[in-house]
Amino acid sequence: MPPKETRELDFELEIAAVVGHEARDLPADERAQWLYFVCGPPAMMDAIERILLDLGVPARAIVSERFRYD
Repeated sequence: MPPKETRELDFELEIAAVVGHEARDLPADERAQWLYFVCGPPAMMDAIERILLDLGVPARAIVSERFRYD
């Protein structure tokens, strides 16, 4: 079994892929009309933000709340 950190990262990236899929379902001209609230572990947030930006969502429409597990 992979180490716990690897499993957590895989799960975070899987969530990011689902979010990206949902955003892709919106017509391109409507994506900028929404606000996207992103909160979670750093790797997941980075992936979600990158996906949204790649889909043409303006940075001003992405609201992020970052935290760390310590």
